[in-house]
Amino acid sequence: MVSNTPAVSIVIPTYNVEKYIRQCMESVITQTLEDIEIICIDDGSTDKSGKILDEYASKDKRIRVIHKENTGYGHSMNLGISLSHGKYIGIVEPDDFIKPNMYRVLYETAEKYKVDFVKSDSFQVFGKNLVYASLTQNEKYYNKVLSPLNSPEIFKFLMFNWSGIYNREFIEKNKIMHNETPGASYQDNGFHFQVFSLAKSCYFINEAYYCYRMDNMSSSVHNKSKMSMAKTECDYIKRFMESNKEVIEHYIQAYYYRKYDTFIFTYYRLDKKLKKEFLKIFAEEFSKPFNNGEIDKEYLGEKNYKNLYLIINDPEKFWRKTMHINSFLENVISFKNINNHKVVTLLGVKLKVRRK
Repeated sequence: MVSNTPAVSIVIPTYNVEKYIRQCMESVITQTLEDIEIICIDDGSTDKSGKILDEYASKDKRIRVIHKENTGYGHSMNLGISLSHGKYIGIVEPDDFIKPNMYRVLYETAEKYKVDFVKSDSFQVFGKNLVYASLTQNEKYYNKVLSPLNSPEIFKFLMFNWSGIYNREFIEKNKIMHNETPGASYQDNGFHFQVFSLAKSCYFINEAYYCYRMDNMSSSVHNKSKMSMAKTECDYIKRFMESNKEVIEHYIQAYYYRKYDTFIFTYYRLDKKLKKEFLKIFAEEFSKPFNNGEIDKEYLGEKNYKNLYLIINDPEKFWRKTMHINSFLENVISFKNINNHKVVTLLGVKLKVRRK
């Protein structure tokens, strides 16, 4: 039975995922924390996703399904959050699934330490393999209350919004919203940055509960609109910062780091025919702050700093260099067998494979 103020409201933004939605819903409705509400936003699905959600809602009073025209991930998330009544808000993508005790652990931790948000490690799903993904390789940031202001390195953690819960009062008070752009690309970036830069306290758990499907990570992106979407989301974050003097004062380096991370990820995802064109946008976006000395080399990281220098001053050389390294697979994701297990390196983060 769900209370008038559930412990956690779980928002599930849904669009054309009939292949995975049952596994997702089963993992949510069987949570050991029963005091939850489940808000499913059907974003104009053209497959059977909406009907499947209605089927689950007819059997479980905790589930509410909203059907609407397709307006994109950002609008779906904002709508779901606005309809939430829980003390905390969680997010589950409809093609993913979660461990049974996920929300009980996150909720009890948030209640114990009275923090604005709690996040945990996660599993990344590659076929039948579960790959353990640590938010950070530095153990000192786990299992303690942290202040983002005093721990700016947390902005470099893996940016997975769905592995945590967020205090609803904190979200509403600070008017934290997703960017309502079309489609489902990058809108989680703005939400993540607002949460981290406005939170007074947070807590990270070094256990994994969320299982994020990444079967198609190595596929190239042929859509030119992806190039502008990365910039659009970073512009959204920049406008937010400019409206808050303290945020831009304390977190400008975090902004440049996240922007670089977004752009370099986009570059490696793009089809090789689009890479040169995107490098022009990349250089234009960073040349002024880089040449003015606004980007801190230590915070960005020496390797990233050198790459950025090359992108700005000799994009052709950077393009040739990356083309010689088999583009996306060896730059963003690589596999090695070590001591009878497989290690995946994703965007520089080493992840250890575990069988289901």
